[in-house]
Amino acid sequence: MDFVEPDGGGIRLLTLDGGDAHGISQLIILRALMARLEHDLGRVVRPCEYFDHITGVGSSGVIAILLGVLQMAADEALRNFCLICFNVFPPEDLTDEERSQRLINIFEEILDQVNIDRDERLRRERGPRCRVSLCYSSGDLRVCHMFRNYELRGADTDLSIIEAVASVWATPGLFSPVKMGPVYMQQTITSAVYGYNNPTTEAIKEAHAVFGNGARVSLLLSLGSGRRPPAAGFSERTVRTLVTDIEAESNQRRFGKLPVYFRFSYEGNVEGNNSSDILSQARNYLQSIVIQERLDAVLKIASLQGDSSTTRLYLVAPNETDPDYVANKGKYKIVFQ
Repeated sequence: MDFVEPDGGGIRLLTLDGGDAHGISQLIILRALMARLEHDLGRVVRPCEYFDHITGVGSSGVIAILLGVLQMAADEALRNFCLICFNVFPPEDLTDEERSQRLINIFEEILDQVNIDRDERLRRERGPRCRVSLCYSSGDLRVCHMFRNYELRGADTDLSIIEAVASVWATPGLFSPVKMGPVYMQQTITSAVYGYNNPTTEAIKEAHAVFGNGARVSLLLSLGSGRRPPAAGFSERTVRTLVTDIEAESNQRRFGKLPVYFRFSYEGNVEGNNSSDILSQARNYLQSIVIQERLDAVLKIASLQGDSSTTRLYLVAPNETDPDYVANKGKYKIVFQ
């Protein structure tokens, strides 16, 4: 597999919100983006050949594993994630333990299909340079930890792919927490969706640590899992959605004038985890001319040398008095239309 490099160099970051089955919409959007790129290049391009770093939380952590660890094409990842959702969100009610076991069982079958051992470690060199980080919580929901498929100074946790899948989606009320380590020093792992359902800032911090101070960034692509109007009352899912929307709006204010930042999130009214309805509404979202033009803008910007850095993204977003921003605004005029 050949990595698709930006002209002049730069890294591309993909960050994925949590959202349970609504993560299907992220793969619909990503598939549309990759289809455009494949048309332009005349060959199949997997996301792991295009993005240098993918960060996920909750269900999107599983998507990140499909894309960056198992190295699936967007369409293949979509099929497998829909299969996972079909199994873990059946019409009948399940206990947290039953749902967790179903998740493990179906993912073991997926590993069998791609000829990867069921006890394969997450941290192993598999070819393309795409790195994957997975947000999780342990004890304090206000603190975000990371599982990684790469080594990083000061990070010593190594676990299997199956353990990573079960841990990153261990959302209380849906899946069981994961106990890790010997009993005398055991830690309890849960999903980080309650504090970091939009992991964009955490992805930037991770990129700064991985690629270094001042590494050039060609693309920061954030994919949400849907902006849904509040239902009657305030369910746990409604509250989490509202908090995620607030985070997205904060990120838009912070990064919105950076040419490399793009945010896509379908606007649906699907409550629960109905895969069929999510598929339909995500496809409808892509029919918008505005969305199609923004997808084209993503590929245009991402093909150029990075004019932002990991340090700038994390510390301060440029404004219209920033010399670099003013100098490059003309180059990126399509973004500001």
